[in-house]
Amino acid sequence: MLRVYKRRLLIGLLVLLLLFLLSFFLALFNLQKGIGIFNIGIAYQVEDWSVMIFSILAMLKVLHEIIKVER
Repeated sequence: MLRVYKRRLLIGLLVLLLLFLLSFFLALFNLQKGIGIFNIGIAYQVEDWSVMIFSILAMLKVLHEIIKVER
């Protein structure tokens, strides 16, 4: 039973990692095009850079969780 839980948890964490990677590249692409990713009323540079920074931090956190699960 624990093996099934561990496998599902790892699959979920890998999906999260891919989603954060996708959001990072989407924000990078939008930064190069000169548009904001969400268009919430602030400068597009601030918006895209904040999304990229938080995506990197989230990916590091997910990697940390994957390493904790594997131990």
